[in-house]
Amino acid sequence: MAASRGEACLALRIKTMSASLHITTTPDLHDYVAAFESLSGPVTPAETKVIAAGLTRQLQRHIRTRDDTHSHKYPDGGRRSHFWRKAAQSVTFTTDTEGITISVTHQGVRLRYEGAPDGIRPVNAKALAIPACGAAYGRSPREFTDLHLVVFKNINRAALIQEATEKGAPGKVFFWLVRKTKPIASDHTVLPSPQDILTEAVKRLKTMRQQKEPTNV
Repeated sequence: MAASRGEACLALRIKTMSASLHITTTPDLHDYVAAFESLSGPVTPAETKVIAAGLTRQLQRHIRTRDDTHSHKYPDGGRRSHFWRKAAQSVTFTTDTEGITISVTHQGVRLRYEGAPDGIRPVNAKALAIPACGAAYGRSPREFTDLHLVVFKNINRAALIQEATEKGAPGKVFFWLVRKTKPIASDHTVLPSPQDILTEAVKRLKTMRQQKEPTNV
């Protein structure tokens, strides 16, 4: 939250790993700018930290809600990884003369926010392991010691399969191996809307300044 020419102004950055969402006083947010400018002068460093803490809690609540509304479900069950709860725990903030930076450092949040129009390709590996059953969801192939590679030439696919416990029974596919995933759509609802964030910031500033107003005795 930076002050300029005696007027309060907003510069907020929300970072998801190496990607950032910059929220500034753009023309489509004039109502919010006017609200800041009417609040008795520039925002102080102390006020900036209080606003940053409030926006951080807002973002944590928003992300935790997704843990209830966006859980991945497999037909045969499986252990939930609680991805969004962990993402909420990774939210931190810093402030400086340029404004507020709120960071979400949990791996995978950026992908869900920005998407991957060309799909995902493996890094330092020949293939990606895609969970094929509930027991594999949220886990890595390295966590299993009884998987072996099977190539299905008739469908041109490969998989990591767990041997059946009964003789003659088919093994269970735990992971499909692919060279790249299908395109992944971006989802900007991963973060609160700029309007919701600015509304929260204005509310925090108003509350602080109303508490400082002298009362008539």
